[in-house]
Amino acid sequence: MEEKYLRVNEVANYLSMGVTTMWDKAKHNKDGFPSGRKVSPRMTIWKRSDLDNWVNRNTVNEVE
Repeated sequence: MEEKYLRVNEVANYLSMGVTTMWDKAKHNKDGFPSGRKVSPRMTIWKRSDLDNWVNRNTVNEVE
């Protein structure tokens, strides 16, 4: 299956969080939030599989 990449607004929407919160997590690596990949000076993208792995890790930790 082909890897899907998301831009900042898509990531925030996908994770149901605000853009500012998402950038804060990414900038400070909070909770192991995945780093984006800078593709131009004004564009960063994230691999959806990295985001899914982050959600799974944090969901498991909340249940335990």
